[in-house]
Amino acid sequence: MTPKEQSVPKSSGGPWLKRRTGLRIMGLLSVALVALVWYTAPAHANRWEVLRLALVVLGSVWLIFAFTYTLSRWLRRG
Repeated sequence: MTPKEQSVPKSSGGPWLKRRTGLRIMGLLSVALVALVWYTAPAHANRWEVLRLALVVLGSVWLIFAFTYTLSRWLRRG
């Protein structure tokens, strides 16, 4: 078997999503999420309650992102 015919394992490379790219995506998603909650609220709704709801949803999305990103980094390390 010649060296060209041997299968060479591909390098594992880096993470599938870089930190900067992930933060940019999450920033855009954050703005879109707050705008969605703000503009879809009923007309008689208290704006502070709507803002608080948007921040709770936004916080949970950021926690999910941080957990999955950290978990993927740990799994790739081992």
